[in-house]
Amino acid sequence: MENMAEALSAGGIHGEESECKICYNYFDLERHSPKLLSCSHTFCLECLETLHFREGRGWRIVCPVCRHRTPLPERRVRNLPDNTALTEELSHKKREPEDSLNGIPGQSP
Repeated sequence: MENMAEALSAGGIHGEESECKICYNYFDLERHSPKLLSCSHTFCLECLETLHFREGRGWRIVCPVCRHRTPLPERRVRNLPDNTALTEELSHKKREPEDSLNGIPGQSP
């Protein structure tokens, strides 16, 4: 897939796109919310906050993949932009009932 929008239009985000490449936890809308760095790499809030702490809490954060430096608005990781494609997909999944039988042949809701 070329980008996140294509992944969404092809049926959603699955597998590697839905997990943080540092901790391998699935992204969520809380502690593991997907934060986008200026280099276009995405990591969870918790991992980026830990990385920022280890780097000395400066005004920028270094991407663990490509070493690109991303400025931090007000020196806070929380203020980095969300990866909107991922957060929209997570919001959509949160609204869907997990045990719905709709669409399964021979089953009625």
